[in-house]
Amino acid sequence: MSGVVCPDCGTENLQGETECISCSAPLVEFDHSPDRSERNALISDRVSALDIGQPPTVDHSDSVRQAIETMRNSPDGSVLVLDGGRLVGIVTERDVLYRVMHSGMDLERALVSSIMTPDPVRVRVSDSVAAAFNKMSVGGFRHVPVLDGELVVGQLTMKTLLRYLSRKLN
Repeated sequence: MSGVVCPDCGTENLQGETECISCSAPLVEFDHSPDRSERNALISDRVSALDIGQPPTVDHSDSVRQAIETMRNSPDGSVLVLDGGRLVGIVTERDVLYRVMHSGMDLERALVSSIMTPDPVRVRVSDSVAAAFNKMSVGGFRHVPVLDGELVVGQLTMKTLLRYLSRKLN
C-alpha cells in the first residue's frame, strides 16, 4: 500500500486520508499528494496574500444615514466603524435590516454606534486562509475586518474567499 504513515502511532493510511484510521491524529499536513494541494494551500497561504482591499469605514460618531450611504457605495455590504483609527465595530446589511428598518429612528440624528456590532470578530494578516475561513464559517460571518497589529488593513469577505478557492481549484 502506498500511503501516509501516521507520525503519532506509525499506522500506514491510504493516500488522501485526513486522519489516522487507528488513532484519529490529523494527517493533512503530512499528505502531499496532488489531490490535497488545495488543502495544503489553505493551510500555508496567509490572509495577507488575499485581495482584501481597503474597507469602507465610518467614524463611530457619524450618523446612521452616513453609514448607510457609505455601505450603499461599497460592493461588500458592510462598513467598519472606527474611533480614532481604532476598530470599534462593524455595520452590515443585516444590522440595518434588523436594527433600523421599522424602528422609526431619525437616521440623521442616530449615531452609527447605536446600530453597530461592537468589537467584531477579526482576522490578522498572518492568519492562515484556513483559519480565517473557519472563523467566518463557524461564526456565520460574511464580512470580517483584517488587522495588522491594531491597524485595520482590509476586510475579508466570503466573495474574496470564494474567488480564492475558485483560483486554487482551476
